This record gives sequence, structure tokens and C-alpha cells, in this order.
Amino acid sequence: MNKFLSFLGLTRKSGNLIAGGNLAEAAIKRGKVCLLLLAQDASDGTKKSFRDMSRSFNVEILEVSTKDDLGSAIGKGQISVIGVTDQRMSKKLKELWIAM
Repeated sequence: MNKFLSFLGLTRKSGNLIAGGNLAEAAIKRGKVCLLLLAQDASDGTKKSFRDMSRSFNVEILEVSTKDDLGSAIGKGQISVIGVTDQRMSKKLKELWIAM
């Protein structure tokens, strides 16, 4: 998990990450999000909403880690939803998640 979360932190530092439900939703609707990360302990309503949105806008979604872990990785409090805006970083995050 450390490599995944560490790379998530690098993604934030590079400016290729959108944290939080409202910002992620707006970015998805504008076609800016390549990969959506959803905390496994997010509420059922949040999960359903973003799964539906991901299908509608053809955005890949991964359910990863916890809200605390995601928030800590990017230097914030609890985060349920993160949008990744860079194709290459999205690919690397998927590879790291699969390798765990």
C-alpha cells in the first residue's frame, strides 16, 4: 500500500489530482478526470453516485484504501473521492494498486 499512497502524494504535488466530491464531480462533467479513486469506507450514497457518474462519463473507477489513508497521502483530512487528471499517472496508480 505504501507505494500506491506515496505515488498518490506525488500525483498531488504535480497538480494532477482533484480532491473532494464536489470538485471531482465538476471535473468529471468537464471531461478532466482519467481515473476516479473512491475510498472503500465512503458512504453508500457517495459510492452509488460516483459509480453511476463514472459509467455515464466513461471514467474508470477504483475503490481503494480508506478515507484516512487517502487524506493522509495527499496531506489533508479524510477524503472519500479523488480524481486523477493525468493519463500516465492514472496508469501508474492502477498498476501499483493491482500489484498490491
